Amino acid sequence: MIGRLPRIAGGYLAACIAAGFTLGLSALVLPYVGAALEGRGQLDLPPLPSLLYAWLLLGAWIGVFVAVLAFVPAVVVVAVAEAARLRSAAFYGLVSALAAVACWAVVIRENGLLPMPGLAFSLAPERALVTGALVLAAALGGLTGGLVYWRIAGRSAGRQP
Repeated sequence: MIGRLPRIAGGYLAACIAAGFTLGLSALVLPYVGAALEGRGQLDLPPLPSLLYAWLLLGAWIGVFVAVLAFVPAVVVVAVAEAARLRSAAFYGLVSALAAVACWAVVIRENGLLPMPGLAFSLAPERALVTGALVLAAALGGLTGGLVYWRIAGRSAGRQP
């Protein structure tokens, strides 16, 4: 496994970047989806270069946040997958999506880490749709990261370099 560390580290960094850009795109799209679902009418879209610039900045920032927050769960999952030689894309995608939702729930539960009350977890009828969309966005980010990791390092888990 020591010889595979560069591939594992590269896969982890690429997965964090992919998850960050997926979550960044979700963060830019969800307000418009929410407005449409709540019937608030059509919101004006900013110009495309501004959206692209915001997506790049937000995606990079979220990617760093994901890398720090998901490090410990990723080490555990990678160690288990390498030892058991698990090479399934479904394994990496599902475990990463579950880990992303769990990390999101931990961050939201710790009041003060995200000072945005609109992101609070709630199953109240008026907040259930928003909570569901946020859980889905977190799971999608985790799924993207897991599949990118699988593509780079997970397909050869347990093999000697």
